[in-house]
Amino acid sequence: MKKAQILTKPVTYIAILVIISLFVVWSVGQFNKINQSAEEARLTSFTKSLENILTSAKSTRLGDVDEKTFSIPDGATEMCFVDETIEIDEFANLELTSQRRMFPGFNIFIFPSNKFNPLSVDRLRVYEYNNPLCVKTTNGKVKLSFENKGKFSEINAENPVQETDCVSLAYNGDPSNKIDVVFLGYAYDDSADFAEDVERYIQGQFVTVEPFSTQLTKLNFYRIDSFDESLCWVDNIISCDNYEAKKLASQCPNDYVFILAADQSRSVRSSAVGNLIKVNTADKERVVIHEFGHAFANLADEYVDENYYGSINFRADNYPNCDIGECSKWISEQDVSCLRGCSLNSFFRSTENSIMRNLREALVFGPVNTKEIIKSLERYE
Repeated sequence: MKKAQILTKPVTYIAILVIISLFVVWSVGQFNKINQSAEEARLTSFTKSLENILTSAKSTRLGDVDEKTFSIPDGATEMCFVDETIEIDEFANLELTSQRRMFPGFNIFIFPSNKFNPLSVDRLRVYEYNNPLCVKTTNGKVKLSFENKGKFSEINAENPVQETDCVSLAYNGDPSNKIDVVFLGYAYDDSADFAEDVERYIQGQFVTVEPFSTQLTKLNFYRIDSFDESLCWVDNIISCDNYEAKKLASQCPNDYVFILAADQSRSVRSSAVGNLIKVNTADKERVVIHEFGHAFANLADEYVDENYYGSINFRADNYPNCDIGECSKWISEQDVSCLRGCSLNSFFRSTENSIMRNLREALVFGPVNTKEIIKSLERYE
């Protein structure tokens, strides 16, 4: 071997090691950014939910007590709530007193304080003999009660967090006027993994895809961290005990129930029947909003599956987004077409591509599907 070749090898190895090291550092940085973004999203949702509850005292009777469990970042160990309208015990928590002096105008403090910025919400009131109210968190959750005092709701914390608690992820108002969506989990070993998946679907789909993204205040989101291995069974599809699923979901207000099935083969199909939506988490993330399109707006699949749809007497007149050759349902509208293939090859759809046709490439529902979803959304406040 020539001397030049001998000298070149160590240099090459060093260069490779440097590249690998830089890649590892970059990957860690990206992971930290994603994790920080998820924590910020949880705190934003918590703040908005809390504000909505505190301003809705007028919708309940005087003296009514409502208890809610909220999702917060996993790293939080304690939350303190400070009522600036009444006397504050400055010696109850000396670290909190120090934080209040550093951050005047804020009334919610999260510990460890070096990891979380303080928050501020309007109309925050606590019991006069328990100010500040400091609450220990449990596995990324905090449980609070709200008592209607007439002009305001008073916050307290009396009961511990339970696995079967309904965890509020985004509370936008009275469930009777909102679309209440609850997530259940199947085949999860860790509630933190389940919480992360739920957050990913809400933030990555409902928050970003029209028309839901601009009408989020019409939806409440919840999850339940109790996992029953007998709830579902998996073959080529996810099948579940509907009675048990709805019984578990009844811990929360629920118009629509998602069951997220973890650790499944990619070949296992997601599906929606009635208001029960079963999602294979190994599937593409867009499947959540696709299946919700079925359940919420009665949208048909716009891809073709002759074997399945040919066996169930599929009829285009039962769905707003499939039609016969003339496409009379939508042909007079703008930005639409009449293209062959909508569940069956004998029926037609309005766009080349949409979320109801392609989970990989489509970013939008398309004009016809969007119109149908908006019609359903208009029934809510």
